[in-house]
Amino acid sequence: SWDGYPAGRERLYETFAAAGVSPVVLAGDSHAFWVNELHDRAGARRAIEFGTSSISSPSPGDHVGGLPLGAALSAANPEVKFCDQTAKGYVLLTVTRERMTGELWAVSTIMAKPYELKRLKTFVVTPDGDLTEA
Repeated sequence: SWDGYPAGRERLYETFAAAGVSPVVLAGDSHAFWVNELHDRAGARRAIEFGTSSISSPSPGDHVGGLPLGAALSAANPEVKFCDQTAKGYVLLTVTRERMTGELWAVSTIMAKPYELKRLKTFVVTPDGDLTEA
């Protein structure tokens, strides 16, 4: 969470802009799936962020009894392009010169084998930093 570090966040974004880069940020400690476009104070997109869920630990959405927390967070924040606060799984990134593909994979259960995999979403990032859902 960047909420407590607005000055530091802006300095980092200024560094990205000065270098002419549009990085992809990887995160995971929130125990939820996230795909975000990160914008500076002026509204310019400075990075794309992929956050992965935990594979076995509880997530915030597990504690709110079916409340659509991910959808509420997405609706309240224009930077959030996708959020799932209950699914367990991982992000598979495929990187080529032409694009980076991020596939968000969920497991059907963490309680027993066997389990099934389900692709929740797929997003593509182009070299210029554009993010699209595939």
